[in-house]
Amino acid sequence: MTHRKIESSDSTPKYAQHVPAESEQNGAFEPSQSPRNPALARFPKRTENRSTTVDQYVNQIHITSGKWINDPCGPVIPEEGRTIVYFQAADNIIPEQVHWRGASSRDGGITWERHSEPAIPYDAKTGTQAFTGTVVVDASNTSGLFNDDETTDPHLIAIYTAARYAPHVSEPTQVQNIAYSTDGGKTYAQYEGNPVLDVSNPNFRDPQVFWHPGTQRWVMAVALANDHKVSIYSSEDLVQWTAESSFGPEGTLGEAYECPNLVQLPIEGSNEKQWVLLISINPGAPGGGSATQYFTGSFDGKRFKSDENPPRWLDFGKDSYAIQVANRPPGEDGPATALAWVGNWQINDKIPPEARGALSIPCHLSVRMTSKGPRVVQKPISLKPLRSSTMDLGDIQLEHKQTTTLSLKDGTPFEFEATVTVRPEQHMCFELRNEHGEKIVIGYDASKYRKQIYVSRANTKGFEDPLYTSDGAAFLPLPDEHLKLHVFVDRTIVEVFADAGDGGTEKATFQYFMKDGPVSQLVARSAGEGDVSLSNYRVHSLGSIWKS
Repeated sequence: MTHRKIESSDSTPKYAQHVPAESEQNGAFEPSQSPRNPALARFPKRTENRSTTVDQYVNQIHITSGKWINDPCGPVIPEEGRTIVYFQAADNIIPEQVHWRGASSRDGGITWERHSEPAIPYDAKTGTQAFTGTVVVDASNTSGLFNDDETTDPHLIAIYTAARYAPHVSEPTQVQNIAYSTDGGKTYAQYEGNPVLDVSNPNFRDPQVFWHPGTQRWVMAVALANDHKVSIYSSEDLVQWTAESSFGPEGTLGEAYECPNLVQLPIEGSNEKQWVLLISINPGAPGGGSATQYFTGSFDGKRFKSDENPPRWLDFGKDSYAIQVANRPPGEDGPATALAWVGNWQINDKIPPEARGALSIPCHLSVRMTSKGPRVVQKPISLKPLRSSTMDLGDIQLEHKQTTTLSLKDGTPFEFEATVTVRPEQHMCFELRNEHGEKIVIGYDASKYRKQIYVSRANTKGFEDPLYTSDGAAFLPLPDEHLKLHVFVDRTIVEVFADAGDGGTEKATFQYFMKDGPVSQLVARSAGEGDVSLSNYRVHSLGSIWKS
């Protein structure tokens, strides 16, 4: 977690005044009847009623608080089907007096309920803020902090950075504290012996802790941010910590390392696993501001050693940072579920207030061994229970410059899936448009010197700032000319998952702001020479993740 926005602009940001949308219909699609779109004419207009009035910039399928939030903290799966995620929050629309708030899910991260009270509150007396951290299940009570007669299972312990700044202290401090929950993760009590780790460094933050079966010890990866190092510690009881090793500086350094996550991910198609070290940097990302890179390698319980493969970026969009992988009880296996902050430190304190804080759709992480080396794969969890209607468009052939258009009900979140066949030198794209021509473009360019997937928000007008850059792209060759796309569209967030088989996978996360109304059309376009085919093309309207 960065205490303050490091990069700034001399220009004053602008964002459009917007009006809440009128009552909408849940999951309604209106197929275009134009001659260029004959395949859609067979689908009738949906007429389900929806009683709620929506605001154009209030997201529906992403965890939000209505105020500022940033890094996810301590996602934990204490038992199968139950997920708790915490996040850095503020009671304002800027990151001040930061504390932890949380939300819980009983269906694997599909629908959520917000916790009513801060999990770890801001301490006004001492000026102590709760920065990024992790939560573990201390099932065996290694810490000795739980009395089973008084504690509601599971035994949850939060390990986090306690930060203090002027005027409360003469010099900034960052130390590692622990806190424990006796009410199932709703609130946490401070350990009386805090801090449990203090190295007298004002940029020592973002601990990630997990159980290492091989050594039967807890392991912590924590950033010495401005030194561009990840320190590794071990402990038998989560209280006494022993320094084991450090990693770095390696990869893209930026100004600071943040939010390390050392995780063992399943390898696709085998029973083996691969160690991966995720490191977020801010600023210094290729697209500007903050982003997350990853290293593959080995870990023996004390030292992480990267292999010869160069580090790679986890998301080529502008707005994904500080990804955190959920812990499970020691000895329990399951998918590596992760969430990231949808935001960028360059601009998130300037964007429209309603959108200043969201977490990504939960993903399962794995590793694919490709001909170019290991690649981290991100696959979103299924939001099928949220689907209120589906348009199965099947297979569509788009001839030179041809389009096919699907009309959507304003403000309704949706997802779409398609396998796109793009032959050499061809170019196709999807456009997410509103009625006044603003659009987000998601495309693939197969020309010889590109072979890239890209996302552009250049033609949106709801927010202006020099650091609000418009485009992102990633090299992604298609060995068999097929690209699987899975895209989620919320009111200010688009998440793109692209799978090219042995060519690897890419993900892009972008915030976007339309001035003259929300997305109301999905257009598929053959943007270059030759035909482009779509198969298994489906569009699903989605309801809210929040339980009433």
